[in-house]
Amino acid sequence: MHLTIEGQLHEFITLKSFRAERGLPDDFDVDHFERKIWVGLDSLNSAHAANGLEVMKRDVLNAVPAVLKMNDLLRVVDDLASVFRFQFEDANRHIGLKEEEVDFAVSGFLNVMRDVAYDLLRSNQIHRGDLKRVRADFSFEAVYQHWLDSSTRISAMTHIYVHDDRHLKVRVIYNV
Repeated sequence: MHLTIEGQLHEFITLKSFRAERGLPDDFDVDHFERKIWVGLDSLNSAHAANGLEVMKRDVLNAVPAVLKMNDLLRVVDDLASVFRFQFEDANRHIGLKEEEVDFAVSGFLNVMRDVAYDLLRSNQIHRGDLKRVRADFSFEAVYQHWLDSSTRISAMTHIYVHDDRHLKVRVIYNV
């Protein structure tokens, strides 16, 4: 999370730490400013959802070929996204997400997996097919973090929050 205070950018501070440092109440959070409406939706943490998501995870992982050629990466990514969609739609019967939320999750999965494939292809080209070096060079965490970072957007809405006779201007920063 990034916070801007009086023109200074503060990186990687938790909202809990930010509240504590400035004596802000617990209601100083994203929901206070830009609440998502959860009415009619189950939780991804519910028992039904957890079971469905475990099955989904197992089936997506089982769909990954044991042996994979670099030339097949992009096709396999599309195949995995199809398995992901099918399993997610099945799990969603117990979760209750809207169709556009399912589409968003599937799109995110596909985008991350494409970024993984492109990173592996790039690394394979750099290391001239030396798969040991490709494996050593690959970091899913780095690819995923880059994807998250590239999705960052700042809300257009500026909220005024009054605390201890101070008027704080708050803009919410989102990523997927």
